[in-house]
Amino acid sequence: MTYNQVAAAIDETSHSKQVAARAKQLAQQNDADVCLVHVIEDRYYPSSSELYGYDIIQEYEKKHQQNIRKSLNELASDLAIEHDNIAILNGRIAQEIKTYSENYNIDLLVLGAHKKDGIGSYFGSNANSILHHANTDILMTRTQNDSEGSIVAPYKKILLAIDFIPEIEPVIKQAQTLAQANNATIEMVYVVDGPLGFDIPSDSYKKQLIEKAQWQFKQLKSVYDLGDTKSQVLVGNVSSKISHYADKHDCDVILTGSHGRHGIGLLLGSVTNSLFHKADCDVLAVNITR
Repeated sequence: MTYNQVAAAIDETSHSKQVAARAKQLAQQNDADVCLVHVIEDRYYPSSSELYGYDIIQEYEKKHQQNIRKSLNELASDLAIEHDNIAILNGRIAQEIKTYSENYNIDLLVLGAHKKDGIGSYFGSNANSILHHANTDILMTRTQNDSEGSIVAPYKKILLAIDFIPEIEPVIKQAQTLAQANNATIEMVYVVDGPLGFDIPSDSYKKQLIEKAQWQFKQLKSVYDLGDTKSQVLVGNVSSKISHYADKHDCDVILTGSHGRHGIGLLLGSVTNSLFHKADCDVLAVNITR
């Protein structure tokens, strides 16, 4: 599975260059177009007309937008991105990004999250809203303080978080495409969790679940030509086990499923959102309904 339109959602921090660079890298690997998107949130000034005057507020907003445009133009130039591929929007972050993605047929949206501080104030709860409503794949890429340049390392180890349902196929295909483009290896995990998140009632039942998952892994490897791919069955909280495995095994990116607007179960919803917050590596949520 390849992408045709990649968008990087840019904030005003020094980490934006890494987010844009990752988007540009993936666009090049897919021979896709790439654009930079920034949303200026609506501002509300209590009694502002009396305190500052309408003209002063208008001038401030105009200057702010000019500064944003200048910063994005410089970023685009550094990464050899056309200035025509810059969008500055006004409104609510999640809603504007979702609408833009729909209007311009974006199939991969790249967001940034600082490695130590989580998703951060610009996206915050917006990431969850975008995940649940945008009909696109979403990559949450981790940024670091000591790397403000435009070079991002290729992915070398991909962790494929599996659930054994037919809708998982797009996630597997995307992992294979990403691995081929980066000359990377794939590892797979499946997490055995109790019914509705409760503890598994007995050791014998746990054993049955593990054996069933191991058999399903064998079938899956045969169907998707993944015979030599390392796979492991874990037991416990799904998002915690996946993020811990990724950290322990030095994985660069976790691939999981996302339902977008639809209510299909999987490693979806709260689990994927939890991975966005918990994982120390990048997380790519593949929309299985697209």
